Amino acid sequence: MSLTKVSYSLITGASTNVLDYGADPTGATDSTAAFTAAKTVALATNKTIYIPAGTYKGSIAIASGETNLVIVGENKQTTIIEAKNNSTATISVHWTAFNCRISNLTIKNTAATNNGTHYGIHALGSGSNNSATGLRINNVNVNGYNINVRLDEFNDMYVSECVLSNAVAGGASAPIGANFYAGSPTFSCVGLDVFDVYCIAGKYGMYLENTEGIKMSFLDCVLSTAQGLIHQRTTGNTIGMIISDSYFDSTTLDAFYLEGVDYGMFTNIWTSASTVAGTGNGVQLVNCSNNMFTNLTAYGCKAAGLLFLQDCTSNTFNACTFNTNASYGVNIPNSNNNFNVFNGCFTSGNTTGALNFLDTTAGSPNYWLNGITSGSVTVQTKDIKQGGNASGGKTFSLTYEKQNLPDGTASSNLDFSTNQTSFVAPFAGALIAISVALNDTRTAGTLNIRPLINGVADDDLLAVINGTNTQYTYANASIGSVPVVAAGDRIQVFYDTDASWDTTGGAGTVDISATLVFVST
Repeated sequence: MSLTKVSYSLITGASTNVLDYGADPTGATDSTAAFTAAKTVALATNKTIYIPAGTYKGSIAIASGETNLVIVGENKQTTIIEAKNNSTATISVHWTAFNCRISNLTIKNTAATNNGTHYGIHALGSGSNNSATGLRINNVNVNGYNINVRLDEFNDMYVSECVLSNAVAGGASAPIGANFYAGSPTFSCVGLDVFDVYCIAGKYGMYLENTEGIKMSFLDCVLSTAQGLIHQRTTGNTIGMIISDSYFDSTTLDAFYLEGVDYGMFTNIWTSASTVAGTGNGVQLVNCSNNMFTNLTAYGCKAAGLLFLQDCTSNTFNACTFNTNASYGVNIPNSNNNFNVFNGCFTSGNTTGALNFLDTTAGSPNYWLNGITSGSVTVQTKDIKQGGNASGGKTFSLTYEKQNLPDGTASSNLDFSTNQTSFVAPFAGALIAISVALNDTRTAGTLNIRPLINGVADDDLLAVINGTNTQYTYANASIGSVPVVAAGDRIQVFYDTDASWDTTGGAGTVDISATLVFVST
């Protein structure tokens, strides 16, 4: 006797399988009607739509009042939804559809045509500051739309472990062309967590507008033709933004642009330029006050490492590095930029000069304390510059990188600057910490990162990427302990991998960033 399979959802309470409602996993026919039928059943029963492996063409609209709905694929490598046309959002969420979740999918526009408002995932706003509260997007790839993920008037949303790529601007105005957009041109939006998101190509990596209460970490925004990350503010200043452990670059404009942000915290951030072309700064600040930047690096940018454009006051920079930029390391070209403090920061190899402090506001100094400057320095008589290059107690960061790490066995030095692998210590001190970040996730093998002093490895600060720490790691030591550095010593960073080393993106796609923290004695 033969058995006939009558349903893909045989168990009471199981997820609603779209194949039971006529979805086509070959992509030959439009599955929109099947998705809608499965959604209707799921809302009445288990609240979960399951999309098995396959390539589907169609769209899913989570409509008004359809709360707590889950859309889940088998995994983002095998469950693929392609755009049904060049204008309809592939997945849309109504502003009254609360606490929905989208996970384990790839969503892509293979036709590469867009009408200017074509979105992969679109959480709609009401136009009166209402949104799909509680939306969660996890483990999703989105490719080729005008905006890959658009969250209008967001409130309490969470996005994690996503790859967003190749957003298409097509000549349209901002924010079209963003891999990720969150906010509103009119209202202040509150509550967004973003973790482990990779944005590649497109006009903007991340475009934020009128936000409050944002927390972001482990972001990689690369090959953006405008800004890697941009925050625009039109309704008063943002209070409280936290961004950490992230990398931003741009092929043309600023890698990291903040407008109207107060009382933010920005930690372990690397900014650079992707190409030899372009005119962008590493970081540009406009109307930003009372923010704290720690271990910020601007390397190889085509203008300044850090530019204060206007109305930036009382910002603090600790252990930051501005290295090998085409203009100044730090540039304050205008007035009304004052009371900014640089503590233990480092500038070197910048083409035009180290510091350019031109703010002339009387009685309103900027401070450069216990830092190291290599190159010309312009400060005003009102500014306070303390601690010559020979004084002790300075803390600053040295950032090294390696692009296109191969799979399998490899070993070499990371680059400190263009065609250079070494930093020459200007005075004695100690290396007290190392942090390492990859722009991809390890799947097999081991990567070791350690400092070299005059070519000799020192494992007191050995950092390891392995099955436990798959993308980020660190190591630290006590001040004054080994590795101890004498004035004139060459400091390098060396890596090696074993034969089984591999990452999710394949051979030659992973980049390494390693930062050493140096304290003078």
